[in-house]
Amino acid sequence: MGSFAEIKSTAPPRSHSECCNMQTLSQVARLLREAKTVLYEDTKCAYCYLDQAEALLSQQDVYSHFKPSQPGELSLWQMRRVGEYISQNCDAPIRTSSLAALIGLSASHFSHLFRKTFGMTPHAYATRMRIEAACKTMLDTEEPLTHIAHAYGFCDQSHFSRTFRRVIGTNPQAWRQRYSHEELPLREIPRR
Repeated sequence: MGSFAEIKSTAPPRSHSECCNMQTLSQVARLLREAKTVLYEDTKCAYCYLDQAEALLSQQDVYSHFKPSQPGELSLWQMRRVGEYISQNCDAPIRTSSLAALIGLSASHFSHLFRKTFGMTPHAYATRMRIEAACKTMLDTEEPLTHIAHAYGFCDQSHFSRTFRRVIGTNPQAWRQRYSHEELPLREIPRR
């Protein structure tokens, strides 16, 4: 078997759009590796890397390079449309029937396909997206939790806190304190 350089040199020439997509995917892969590296030490920085990767992907038609969906799952265009709708409307109630209508399916069929594709119900997915968006806001601003709760469609801070704990595993205040202030542990000075 030849070396990678030999294989690379015998590959057919790529079109400009294929090269752009390969370059974009390479940049996205680098950003994701960086985000993974700093995720626990510097959450704000990790979010910045993820935002940059998302922006790069949204500028390119990279979805056409992914494998097609499996039978009984949502197609890529359906996943994309539903995901965009949830992201843009995470401050309002999101009904399964509205998501189904968005891609021309009945609510029951959509729910079945969605669960098979994502491994959770549409409601659970939308809730997770709301909590993730709230986490980003908690890191980027000093808004009170009550305002953040209302901004992301929770009826009050108590509802937000219960849901946050169920999804993330801790309460929002503790999470915010842990990740919004990048404090270095102080070394204990030995006494003489």
